[in-house]
Amino acid sequence: ANVVFSSKLQILGMNAFASFKGESVDFSQTAIEGLPNACFQNSSVKRVVLPPKTSVIGSACFQNCYRLTELALPSSLSRIANHAFQSSGIQKLMIPSRVSTIEDYAFSGMTGEITFASSYTSLRSVGWCFRGYLGTAITIPDSVTTVRSGAFAECTNLKYFSSPMVNAGNTSKH
Repeated sequence: ANVVFSSKLQILGMNAFASFKGESVDFSQTAIEGLPNACFQNSSVKRVVLPPKTSVIGSACFQNCYRLTELALPSSLSRIANHAFQSSGIQKLMIPSRVSTIEDYAFSGMTGEITFASSYTSLRSVGWCFRGYLGTAITIPDSVTTVRSGAFAECTNLKYFSSPMVNAGNTSKH
């Protein structure tokens, strides 16, 4: 099933699509400004089109969405809550330039590529948002000046790490 919401949708509740078995959900015509906690948790959805004014992706929003491969984050996004994409199947995720908060375990269990917009300047500190990330490469944006203890722990597949904090001749190959 494909679900497309009209502009009449104003509120989306927690767990709204938890364990949903449909193919896709499209919020592009809505004015919703955030996806609530566990909104799609354990869903088998393959594609989600976010509302254009999304500023927050709630805790565990896409957790365990193994079949989810397509998701574009809108430029309005400013916060990604803890466990938001944990163990999701997203293949490529571009973090928009306005995101200033990425909480713990946001990308844990993900294997897809995570990149930051070229104009990215918002994130100052990396905490545990990448802890348990299962992808092979991480490039930290220029704006980051602090890496918290344990930030990249349990990143067992990590082969390439790049950051402006690492000297050009010392780019770490794990």
